[in-house]
Amino acid sequence: MSFTYRKKTETITCKGRSIPLLIISPTDKIENRSGVLWIHGGGYVTGMKEMALFSRAMYFVKRGCTVVSPDYTLAGKAPYPAALEDCYAALMWMRKNAPDLGFSPDRIIVGGESAGGGLCAALCMYARDRKEVNVCYQFPLYPMLDCNDTPSSRNNHGKIWNTKRNRNAWKKYLSGLTEVTPYASPSRQTDYSFLPPMYSFVGTGEPFFCETIQYMKDLRRAGVKAEVDIYDTDFHSFDLLKPLEMLSKEATKKFEAKADEAMLCSAPNPPLEIERKFLIFYPDVEKLTSVPGAEKLDVSQTYLVNRGNGSERIRKTVTSGGTVYTHTIKKRISAEKRIEDEETVSPEEYEDLKVLADPGRHEIVKTRYRIPCGDHIAEIDVYPFWNDRATAEVELLYSGEDFTLPDCVTVIRDVTDDPRYLNSSLAVSLGAFEL
Repeated sequence: MSFTYRKKTETITCKGRSIPLLIISPTDKIENRSGVLWIHGGGYVTGMKEMALFSRAMYFVKRGCTVVSPDYTLAGKAPYPAALEDCYAALMWMRKNAPDLGFSPDRIIVGGESAGGGLCAALCMYARDRKEVNVCYQFPLYPMLDCNDTPSSRNNHGKIWNTKRNRNAWKKYLSGLTEVTPYASPSRQTDYSFLPPMYSFVGTGEPFFCETIQYMKDLRRAGVKAEVDIYDTDFHSFDLLKPLEMLSKEATKKFEAKADEAMLCSAPNPPLEIERKFLIFYPDVEKLTSVPGAEKLDVSQTYLVNRGNGSERIRKTVTSGGTVYTHTIKKRISAEKRIEDEETVSPEEYEDLKVLADPGRHEIVKTRYRIPCGDHIAEIDVYPFWNDRATAEVELLYSGEDFTLPDCVTVIRDVTDDPRYLNSSLAVSLGAFEL
């Protein structure tokens, strides 16, 4: 494709797993475009995030959209629900960072090929039921939806994917499950209402033909707009593997027309969505971490050293998959204004800096948790306090006017619009969290 783009990698965490995200963005940004979560294929057992670079997702980049491709956990490393949880974590990360990524949180499209299409459908169901983020359009292309044999997947000897490979892949993905839910095999779904509009295409002779057509029919019966284009081929993923053939060119043209249509869509944000921040207090961190559903997201460690007319911070961020060392020089310009220069350093350089910073340094350790609060979710940054108690800034991400925090947490005050708490680690280091 004759266009230029940038790519970079971010890393998020999910249930103790480190999930790299490939972010592909156009060089020339276009206003009011969508964000696209594109999920790679590979039968749930193989594949990588870079496959997005050779997929239908690149058309969205060409049209000015930002694409995020998650390197979700493959079934050989961890079976269901790991892949779905990783993709949902990526979706939530996109929703939270939408302004920085250049799109509105109500304009998120989800798509993918093959197993990526299956995860796309499952993710739309999961997001609908959790009511934390809405997807405006879905593109599950020739999706892997049904763990049981269908008329087209039974005794199938088609090119690229066939009955034997399909059964083996599902066996690995669903390993250890006693009950297969719709999130694991979307064909098990019985309620298709309020799912996002769908477009797909599929070959008549490939294993996923019947389940793709059935998914379209189920969506339509529930009142959801759904379309599937059908091509006479048994070549799975024919559009990507044989892009110069007339059939592939026709499929590409029709897909791009639907993509243009999807980029004009938006989905209503969850009705209870209000982003607020509160200063909270809890006397016992162990009680907080014992809340059902509590999830540890990451840990960061900062050494703060006074340097005459300013301060120097050495930050070590530990996420479950790796370590990031950052050396931050903070120069005080005035009492109200500060400038930060930041660079990433090697572990060896970090150790040297830590030694230099050792005399009289202040050490701050912050742990972030994701805590269920009634029907909503809170992300809580936990800081140590000097008298064996703890304070924290809590960011309640998807809350209505009323919310329910665990009994072990006490709200001190609302700091949503308080500029003193925009930089929470600095606020802690300066003793700004008074009780």
